[in-house]
Amino acid sequence: MSEKCINGKKISIRNRIINYLIILFMIHGFLYFLRPQEIYDLNSPIRYIKYLVLILTLIIILRESSFKKIFIYILVSTTLLVLNIIAVEQNFSFMSIVSYILPLSIFFFHEGLRKNLNIKTIVYWTYIVATFFGYFEFFIMGGVFYRFASSGYRVISIFVNPNNFALMLTLLSIVIISDRISKTKVFVLLINSLLLILLSGSKTGLFIFILVVSLRWIIDLLHLFVAKSKLKKNVLLYIPIIGISLICFTLIITLSNKFNLNVLLNQIRSIETMMISLESRFMQYSNFLSVSNLIFPWKENVNYTDNIYFHLWGTFGFPVVISYVFFNMYLLYKTIIKRSFTYFAIMFIFLISGFSTNIIYLWPLGYIYWYVAGSILSNKTNMRIYVEQRCLYD
Repeated sequence: MSEKCINGKKISIRNRIINYLIILFMIHGFLYFLRPQEIYDLNSPIRYIKYLVLILTLIIILRESSFKKIFIYILVSTTLLVLNIIAVEQNFSFMSIVSYILPLSIFFFHEGLRKNLNIKTIVYWTYIVATFFGYFEFFIMGGVFYRFASSGYRVISIFVNPNNFALMLTLLSIVIISDRISKTKVFVLLINSLLLILLSGSKTGLFIFILVVSLRWIIDLLHLFVAKSKLKKNVLLYIPIIGISLICFTLIITLSNKFNLNVLLNQIRSIETMMISLESRFMQYSNFLSVSNLIFPWKENVNYTDNIYFHLWGTFGFPVVISYVFFNMYLLYKTIIKRSFTYFAIMFIFLISGFSTNIIYLWPLGYIYWYVAGSILSNKTNMRIYVEQRCLYD
């Protein structure tokens, strides 16, 4: 595919600007490596880059959106704002509601983005930059971001949070594999992704990565039963991935002069630690459900939970979380009837990870969620992530 075409059209300066802005939006977290002390500073200028970039992009594509969509977006945003004020009263935070409303804009103005984006370029650059800074952080920076180091240092790369990093690696890997790359490249990609996920120490990320890759493997095997000559080759591709990744992970820990093998035991959490974590979560959920007002449970007191379903329930009320669940069920249904494993896998990742993280308002996951939702519901979107693209020459 020529780099000078998007959806069969020549790339204009406007197209290039939009793609450069989105790439910056996805990878701007690398700037924290220049100013590591600001990574969790709420007043850091780096934190606001994503908002500035998104607003600039929306301004560029807004002319391609109908007045009806703009009106509906404003109406939905206002409704969420009012519900949030009712739900949390004195605990209302404008920046908190912005974290929901801004990603939602991607859904309503999806069409303008879709026609201008080169998804392949954005995905590959994001994966490469995230990989580079993941290893750079571990080997060179010596564990500079220590907020998540209570159970062994956890790599975050350009995504601020180890769970974000692990989930982004899984999403990007699934999309890249859908590009029909060679078996060798798939093998290297999965080894690299699993290795970095292990370094992130994310239980959620590791579980989802293995689950999605295993599902992909099972589907491949079912397809290959009709072509038995290829079956053995594909089995041999997938089976060694976890083993080789663990060996590489052990070597990295051993060879690094800043870490030792105890980190391996900390990163791959013990069953006892996982049970304590689960017990803590269930206690959070029990406290959440013990309030007297189940329609607006945070009206009395905000009880933060790392669960998007409970968080939506507390932030906006019971009707919103029910709407969110049914909306996602409908999206899954659409991916199934259109027989798109890639979109199904992405939605599955969002649904499962929502039980242990507030995924739809986090950067960049929340923005990706709404883009994918818009793609699934768009009648003009091919259900493969990558569509055959040809340049139109004069």
